[in-house]
Amino acid sequence: MTKLDELPGGPPLERLRAIIHTLLAPGGCPWDRKQTHESLWPYLREETYELKDAIEAHDDELLREELGDVLLQVFMHAAQAEARGAFTIEDVAERISGKMIHRHPHVFGSVALDHADEVVANWDALKSEEKGGGAALLEGVGESLPALVYAEALIERTGRRGYTLAGSSAESLQVLRELLETHLADDAPTVTAEEMGQMLLACAVLAREGGVDAEESLRRIVQEKRSEFEHKERLLQDRGVDVHKATSSDWEVLDSEMRED
Repeated sequence: MTKLDELPGGPPLERLRAIIHTLLAPGGCPWDRKQTHESLWPYLREETYELKDAIEAHDDELLREELGDVLLQVFMHAAQAEARGAFTIEDVAERISGKMIHRHPHVFGSVALDHADEVVANWDALKSEEKGGGAALLEGVGESLPALVYAEALIERTGRRGYTLAGSSAESLQVLRELLETHLADDAPTVTAEEMGQMLLACAVLAREGGVDAEESLRRIVQEKRSEFEHKERLLQDRGVDVHKATSSDWEVLDSEMRED
């Protein structure tokens, strides 16, 4: 009997779990068997961003596929934990089910909450209660988040309790103005890591106050720049220029001609 014949034919989630346990068992897949939570993390991160692309594409078939890839990573991590006797995928599901019921008393209980901001405030209170009443306000904000996302999350979380983490919009504009004026007056402007951090933090503040997603704004404009470059790349290739050997002069001539058009 082959390993495929040994797989259960029941519910899809049970079949997926059996597949993963087969991969991790002795005689399974050498690559899968050597993975750890740490080594698997880059794949979960990559799959999460691919899921985001599927969401933005409004493609249900692609969305189903990418959700499956993320689900695979969740099952892989749970199987790693089960192998060392820590917990199972059922324990994961039981924990999140209990959490969602407890934090939605307005749905599963008798608490009356009619507005989204009331739900958020009650969620925070219940979360603190679960931690024994001593949960820090910033607990749960991942330090490994992309920097702009991290900044926005901290600004938003502290702002719920009336604390201005990084200054007001007016103060942020002043920071940007002063730094830019300093460097515009310099014949050979250089920006330090500290100054760049101050400017990016100020941008994160302005983004939150304006209801703009700073991370997505930067990603969108960078994508536009990429598309613009790829268009120019094709134009050079059409002219017989090997883009891998192109010089600044090749790009400058192309830019000049495009401006004239």
